[in-house]
This record gives sequence, structure tokens and C-alpha cells, in this order.
Amino acid sequence: MKIGFKKTGKLYKGNTHLHTTLSDGKMTPEEAFAKYRSKGYSFVVLTDHILYFNSDRYNTDDFIVIPVTENHVEHDWVNHRDHHIVGVYDPSAGDTFKDGHRFDVPPSEPYGVEAAQGCIDLLKDNANLTIYTHPIWSKVEPEMLIKLKNFDLLEIWNHESVFWSNSGNGIFYWDYLLRNGRRINGVASDDLHQKDDRALGGYIMVQAESLSNQGIVDALKRGDYYSSTGPEIDEFYYKDGVVYAKGSKCRSIAFMTNSRSRKYWGENPGEAICEANHEFPDSVEYIRVEFEDFEGRQAWSNPIFID
Repeated sequence: MKIGFKKTGKLYKGNTHLHTTLSDGKMTPEEAFAKYRSKGYSFVVLTDHILYFNSDRYNTDDFIVIPVTENHVEHDWVNHRDHHIVGVYDPSAGDTFKDGHRFDVPPSEPYGVEAAQGCIDLLKDNANLTIYTHPIWSKVEPEMLIKLKNFDLLEIWNHESVFWSNSGNGIFYWDYLLRNGRRINGVASDDLHQKDDRALGGYIMVQAESLSNQGIVDALKRGDYYSSTGPEIDEFYYKDGVVYAKGSKCRSIAFMTNSRSRKYWGENPGEAICEANHEFPDSVEYIRVEFEDFEGRQAWSNPIFID
């Protein structure tokens, strides 16, 4: 049996992309954290631009702020392309940047691939997991994205970009990387800059051993979480050629693969569905599941790789 996700313990709701008045956000850190706490979040990462946050001064027993930053290359306003990389501190990997450290923004050579790789390498060399963010908002071609190596996660849903410009759905890029042999997990996030609650709604549900920087990062490395804008996933696994998924009542459940995919609906129009299974041929290389509810909100598992 290969398990993509199985809810067995406490889940922590978190957002991996957030800006405040420390860079170009509209809320102070205190205002932003109060908002997230009021929405049931257990953790956030403070990704203000080119500024490393590394402090536990906002942490409580039931809410933590994880050390991070968001770096980028110079904006190519002519071609409307840039690259943004979030770094998330992994304490087990060693020391990282001090609180308040400011980064240089590298110039963008044509399409910025070399500079973006430098951003990834700098963060990883200093004990950070890396997340490539909002590829569609950045107008990055898939062929350009696949040239970048060693980033750990892909932002598959950027809620504020969806809300403000309909350019935050990165699912196509995820499947492109997966079809081309990249074993990479996805995260949904907000990239919140505004005070408007409608720009808040992409998150991950993390099954961690503890609500701590290390506990959350270890779960991210294991892929022990799912991404969502509303629906819940309880279990997702593959056994003897059949994939199974179960979660909250939804409009549909879709199994997505490198080959032909399969979508399930309720037996009658408008009828809810909460579980599904499907048998796939041996040619399938990976399978992931998508839940969609009656309001159009979605949840995404990380992929199961069929070796």
C-alpha cells in the first residue's frame, strides 16, 4: 500500500505566503496574525520581500510564525516575467539568516533563470526549504520553470492572485513537472497583501508531531499534508492497482495522472459524494486526487508515485 495522506492525528491549518507592512502588505504583522488566528489558523510564515524573519516573538502555545523570506529577481516589465522563491527555515539543517537580514535583488538576465537558480541555491545552502511561487502570475513558461533545479515545493494555488487577477491557479505547471519526472509536492497559499478577507482562503492542513517550526517543516518534507480552499481530505491511498480517496461531502472527486484521468460525481445531479475509487493501468506513473465542493472550492492531495 502507498499512502498519499491518512488523517490519524491533529491537523494544523497554515498559510505559507503572507506580506505585511514590513514590505508591501497593508496590515502590520500584529494585525495579520490576529486575522489568521481568528480564522482558525495554527501557523503562518511571514514572507516579506527580501527580508528574513527569524524570531519567536509572536509565538504562543496555539499559534506560531515560522522563519522565512520571499526573494525574487528583478522584474522584467517588458516581458512581464519574474521569479519568486519563498524560503522556509529547517532547523535540522543548520543555522540560517538572522532576523532582519536583507537580501540583494539579482538582476534579471533574459528570463531570469540563472538569477532564480541563485535565489534557490542561496536559501537551500542556508537551511531553507524552497517554494516556487505563483508561476502563472509571473508569466513563467513551463519550459523555463523546468530548467530550475532543487526547489522543494510548488505553489499550486495563490489565492490573492486568483481573487485579484485570476492568475493564481498553478495546477497545470504542477502536472507539467510531474509528467516530466519531477517528484514535487504542491502548496496552496494566500500571498495576502490586502485587508480584504476575500483574498484569504488558500491553505494547507498539516499533520505534524508538534506545533513547532521543526514539526511543521518535517511534515512538509514528508508530504504529510494536503492543500485546500475548503474541502477536507481524510484519506488517499493506492493498493493492488486501485486508488482510494475519502473526505468531506463534495460535488466531485477526480483522480489525476500522467495518463488518462478519471472524475466521479454523485449518482444523481446535485447529489454529494465523499469517497471514490478507481483501477488504473500499470502505465500510470503518479496519481493525485482533487475534491471540489458545490461552491467550487477545491482540495488537492500530494501525488502518490507508482514505481
